[in-house]
Amino acid sequence: MQSLKSPLGRLLTALSVAVVLSSNSVAQQTESGCDYSAAAENFGWGWDPITGISCPPTDTDQIIDLYLPSPGADEPSRETLIDELRTDYCDYTDAALHGGWGWNNVLLESCPPLLPNTAPVVINEFALPFLDYPLHLQVSSDSILYLFHPAKNTLAARQTDGTLLWEEPLENSTFLTDIQLSPNQDLLLGSSLGGRLVVFRTDGSVAWQVDQPGVSNSGPDIQVGDKAIIAYYVPEERFDMDPFIVSYDFDGTVRWRYEGPAHQAKQIEEFTLGADGLVYIRVSEPELDGKRYVIVEQ
Repeated sequence: MQSLKSPLGRLLTALSVAVVLSSNSVAQQTESGCDYSAAAENFGWGWDPITGISCPPTDTDQIIDLYLPSPGADEPSRETLIDELRTDYCDYTDAALHGGWGWNNVLLESCPPLLPNTAPVVINEFALPFLDYPLHLQVSSDSILYLFHPAKNTLAARQTDGTLLWEEPLENSTFLTDIQLSPNQDLLLGSSLGGRLVVFRTDGSVAWQVDQPGVSNSGPDIQVGDKAIIAYYVPEERFDMDPFIVSYDFDGTVRWRYEGPAHQAKQIEEFTLGADGLVYIRVSEPELDGKRYVIVEQ
């Protein structure tokens, strides 16, 4: 229950007094006959001695001023108080007759229609007993959840109710750089172990894997197209190598490897697999003070 010392507590008191004074006869009031000399003591409401009924505040400030904090007091600002009044005191009883709009009897203004219920439809939910480590998630087209757990260093497949289908340990792959699904729903994992790319079948067995020794822990960066797997590798500084991009068939066969023209390969920055099925490789050219895009097939 709100304390009467709080702005909202005082406001509740004000509304109670207002209801008693008005006696549902506001429509019969005459503005000219209302006396507001004691409005400050009556929460902004006046009195009509002719009709013998109360008069509503003629100005929002007549109510709000009563609930403003004293200088230096630890209470809401005027703007905050008005926002609270807008939120808490809207009457939508007759909203159906006014296009969904309500009426705020305190601020004497219309209230916008309420938003429809946008809560999601919960299909299933489950909890896993892992507290301190993130789980990398990928979901197949048939709603199988693939979860990589870096602390346990395992890959698991679960149904949407959490039922475990299988769980396999990953050999020295404690840093996962990427996780993707191929069109045939094989699971692709990139790890920090020598640029390793591992492909798992839906039953958890390894279909194939390939290592690219000498690359940094940030790769490979993987993107999957409809014809190939594109992987981008950045070598460690201590190796005399250039960044390169490899295109793999879904069985692991190398389709092509791109290192860029001579003296420019070190400037390969990134790649994008476009919706048109082409691979866009961005290469910086400092001598031209610009960028160059090399566009190739998957």
